[in-house]
Amino acid sequence: MSHVNIPTFDKFMNPVIQALKQLGGSGTIEEINNTVIEIAKLSDEQLEILHDPEKGSQTEVEYRLAWARTYLKKYGVLENSSRGVWALTPKGRQLDQVNSRVVRRFVQNQKKKVKPAVIEEDELSATSVIQWFKNTPWFVNPIEIIRQLCDNGVNLLLRIRL
Repeated sequence: MSHVNIPTFDKFMNPVIQALKQLGGSGTIEEINNTVIEIAKLSDEQLEILHDPEKGSQTEVEYRLAWARTYLKKYGVLENSSRGVWALTPKGRQLDQVNSRVVRRFVQNQKKKVKPAVIEEDELSATSVIQWFKNTPWFVNPIEIIRQLCDNGVNLLLRIRL
């Protein structure tokens, strides 16, 4: 038996977006999977490979499509509106495609749960705040940054010595 090549989960990200657009913005897992299979022109041979034959009947393609949906959800492009139903978010409706490397990096960095450093009240100067922003990784959620700033006092920004 020869080796059958199946696209990696990240290669399915853009076909998932295309499928949801063709389906009017939302669809069941089955509808999305079937549409992606058509878009990607997957062969019967590719579709027959089971992910883990000892644990169930899920195919490798279904498994990788599930990961593609999960990453796109974490990136803010998809939402799981109800059990088994996926939809494009407003952000997703504006996109024709994503850069899968950017999506993967974004999700992987979210997993690290990096917390920004706290600015101590006695360090409040324009220089220290600028340095804090420079040292805070770019992938930290802006809301977390604002929360950290607010934790140090409501008037924190007003008390910065310029």
